[in-house]
Amino acid sequence: MTRTSAIVAAPVLKENLELAKAIEAARTSLPQFIESFRHPARNQSAFQLKVAFEAGDLAEEIWITHLKLDGNRASGLIATANSLPGFHLGDRVSFDLRQVTDWMYTEDFGMVGGFTTRALLRMRVKASMLAHLQGHPMTMPRIPSSLIH
Repeated sequence: MTRTSAIVAAPVLKENLELAKAIEAARTSLPQFIESFRHPARNQSAFQLKVAFEAGDLAEEIWITHLKLDGNRASGLIATANSLPGFHLGDRVSFDLRQVTDWMYTEDFGMVGGFTTRALLRMRVKASMLAHLQGHPMTMPRIPSSLIH
């Protein structure tokens, strides 16, 4: 069964500027993804779109694979577990391309796109470093006064 989302544009988390910038970069460069998807080079594969869906009062961004593009609409298979009722792994869903919040594909075994993925990784690294520093305060070595002059 194909599910269709009723939303037109995905809400952006305004409180997180880094993630909002990543979503904007993905949306701005979506034509690059579409061109590569329609005319992939031999070294390009695993095309995916991250799409914002709503179900009642809940909203979630879900990665979609096995894509079909038709104008401003697209469909594909849900590729990530999620908490939205009625949206199950492997289900085919239809959506408007304005719901896209990220895109990615592989090229020579490296990731192209993945703007929100990269932003989330940077945020996790920063949070991990901060937590480590808070648990282990930095101490400066004591410099002998004879070396300070």
